[in-house]
This record gives sequence, structure tokens and C-alpha cells, in this order.
Amino acid sequence: MGQNFYLQAFHREEESSFQAFPYPVSNGLQFRASQQNTDLSGIKALFESRLGDDVSLTYGIDLDRETFDASQMLFDTDISDASGGLVQQASGVEPRYPGYQVDGLSGFVQGDWQATQALKLSAGLRQQHMDVEVDEFQGIPGGENDYEATLFNASALYDHRNGHQNWLQFSQGFELPDPAKYYGKSPDVSVDNNPLSAIETDQVELGWRYQGGNWTAQTALYYAWSDKAVENAEDLSVSVVDEKKRDFGLESAVTRYFDNGLEAGALCTWCVPSRRTTKGSGRSVTPAMPRSLPPPPLSAGPIMFARRACRPTTTST
Repeated sequence: MGQNFYLQAFHREEESSFQAFPYPVSNGLQFRASQQNTDLSGIKALFESRLGDDVSLTYGIDLDRETFDASQMLFDTDISDASGGLVQQASGVEPRYPGYQVDGLSGFVQGDWQATQALKLSAGLRQQHMDVEVDEFQGIPGGENDYEATLFNASALYDHRNGHQNWLQFSQGFELPDPAKYYGKSPDVSVDNNPLSAIETDQVELGWRYQGGNWTAQTALYYAWSDKAVENAEDLSVSVVDEKKRDFGLESAVTRYFDNGLEAGALCTWCVPSRRTTKGSGRSVTPAMPRSLPPPPLSAGPIMFARRACRPTTTST
């Protein structure tokens, strides 16, 4: 059985700095400026094999590590007040959020079967394990925990062999609360006793695309649902709440290619999100709205759009 082996390593460093902003304190307002640092490193090993003329299998593992730290500089309130906030002088530095380290280990497998000349069937499974270590923060103890996530996908792609293709797909994804904002807000939220849980979202999608001459076009109708959500508080901390999310939408893109490497295109998105909390029958529906998305790759198979969730305001009764 012939196989191709791919090995990829990566490292990325990000620094986010925020200018001084007034925060309410006991004796008025105090200007503070924060800086957040994120380092991400990892390695991916992938095997690609042919099990026959019509069947292929891709499998491998991912290893990654993410570290985070954040600090904020405090400015002297007397000098700030005397100058109307125009002059700032540092009076101290303290942590802004608890630091953390997340180590991930994932295994995945994806199979493709060319059932006929026109029909291709695919299915895949991903198992992910994460170890989370959170630092002590302003007297609130740190700790360690871990979480698991299992994700599945399946799709059918039909090629009309005239430039047109259609696909039907089911996929699962997950979202995690930011450890720096989930922990450290209260001693009641223990790191050891409150492990992060993956907020899974299921989605079905029906799509069409065309590629011919100097034109490419594609459109997809999707429906996504989940029973939990990340909620943001006024102090920028986050929590996980029981909330039924239902997103229904349509996304379309068209591109025209010209000589000398020039191209022009347009992307249109329409989305109707719905949220229902567990406190009662309250429901919030946001009217259809456009969303800004990057141009989707046309050679990426049936998974066409990197979609972001609609974000309406949730109400409950």
C-alpha cells in the first residue's frame, strides 16, 4: 500500500496592546493600558494512502501548545485628572488575566470513496484531548484540568461533469471559552473542579458550485444548532450557559478572472439566528444581516465556507 507522508511544524507569536482607557474605581476613574501575549507552537503528521482505485484514506495526529499571559499598566489618577486625561504617568503594573498553558493532542482519520464517476462519498472522525494549566491570579488559586471532544463529518459530492457540482454535508465543530476570561473572575470557579467543556455545534449544508471559462461561482444553504453558548459579561469575563442556538443562512460567492492575474469577485451572506434560553420561553430573533467573510477556496472540496456564528442579543423570560 503506497503512502505519502507530510510533516508540518509551526510557531506563531501574537502581541495585542490596548491604549489607556478609563475604568471605574472607588474614587472615580483610573486609566489603564493592557498588553496580551499569545504563543502557539505545534506539529502535524499526516499520512495519505490509496486503499484501491476508488478509495483513499487520510489519517494523522496533531500536537500543539498555546501559552498566554496578560498584564496591565496603571496610571496615576491625580496626574490624569489634573490634565483631563491628556497626561499619563505609570503608577504600577499588575496581571490583567490569569496566564495559562494548553497542550493539545488530536488524532484524525478521513476516508473518501469514489462510488461512481460522478459521486464521491466522504466521512471523517477527529478525537481531541486538551490539558489546561491556569496560573494563580490575584489570590485566586490556579490549577489543572483536561477536556475531550469527538467530532464527526460526512458528505456526498456529485460532479455533473460539465463544470457544475453539488454537495450535501453534515459536520461538527466546537468552541471553547477563553481560559483567561473563564477562570480568575471568582474563587467559586475552581480550575480543578470546573474543567473546560467543548461547546459542540452540528451543521448540515447543501451547496452548489460552478467553474468554467473565466468564471467561478458557488452558493450554500446551511442550518446549524447547539445547546450551549459562551456569554460575555460587562467585566469582559465569560461563562458557559445553557442556550439553544439555531442559525439558518445562505452564502454565495462569484469570481471573474482577467488577464495578467487580475480577478474580481463578490460575496453575499444572509443569516437568521435564533436563541432560546433555559429560563423560559423567551426567544430572540435577529433580522437577516450580511457578514464579512474571506473568499472561500474553490479547490477545497465540499467544505466551502469558513463560517462565523451569527451574534444576536439574547432575551429570556
